[in-house]
Amino acid sequence: MIKILHKLNVFYAWRKIAMAVFCMASIFTVNAQLSGSYTIDSSVATNDTNFNTFVEFIDTVNTYGINSPTTITFVNDEELDTTAIFNVIAGANDTNTITIDGAGKALIYAGVDSSRSVIDLNGTDHMTIKNLTIVNSGTHVGIRGIWFHNGADSNVIEKNTIEFSNLSEGATSADLGGAYIAFADEGMILNTYGDHGSYNKIDGNLMTTSNGNEEGPYAGIFMTSSSSSTSGTNTIDQNEITNNTIANFYYYGIYVRGTNGTLIKGNDISRDAVTSGNANSRLYGIYSYYNKST
Repeated sequence: MIKILHKLNVFYAWRKIAMAVFCMASIFTVNAQLSGSYTIDSSVATNDTNFNTFVEFIDTVNTYGINSPTTITFVNDEELDTTAIFNVIAGANDTNTITIDGAGKALIYAGVDSSRSVIDLNGTDHMTIKNLTIVNSGTHVGIRGIWFHNGADSNVIEKNTIEFSNLSEGATSADLGGAYIAFADEGMILNTYGDHGSYNKIDGNLMTTSNGNEEGPYAGIFMTSSSSSTSGTNTIDQNEITNNTIANFYYYGIYVRGTNGTLIKGNDISRDAVTSGNANSRLYGIYSYYNKST
């Protein structure tokens, strides 16, 4: 009888150890760096290959990073309660890149004064965002689609639709106005200088308003590094703005100031998406000032 009890005690002790090891392994799996392919599907619980929400993916990649090329694909539309903020992602480099494939789905957020952008790239590098409909349904004149700042480098924004669906008032001041894509130091003022991001490619996107009478954002794309000089640490380098369609804006289609080597090519800039909204009395398709071409 004593021997049987001893064997049972040993058995239960080993079972507890095995369960502890399993739990530790499970925690490690959930909290490990991301690698490979994942989906965002709200109909499926978060598991090894799926995130129930885009916010869960953001929290995970911001916290743990990646260790190989990583792709995340949308399965359904998602509406956010706040801006989707990506920070510096550990492990991201020229080889280990992050791809967010919208697969034609929509990411929707109603920007407000204190949180204006749908997507915020805060020092984020080596990320591709493609095939995503990015909808800002806010009414504030300063709303943004994507915001680059704090040295967000080597990112690709391609074949997306960036749509402002409820903007009804234009702004003549960069202190108030917004943009479909903004390179700026502050979240509330466009005309702020610094190292916002270099070597980024913005290619083949549609940027538009969608209710017919919107006056449009202050600028389609707003990129500024320095107020009066192309030398020094403020200069951002070698960004490319190519083959985009900017279908409505209030003041500037593309505004670029104080940068180095910015390529602007093959863009279709118009106000075709608006039927009755006003524009500023002076419209600029492309405004380039204090830039250099090396």
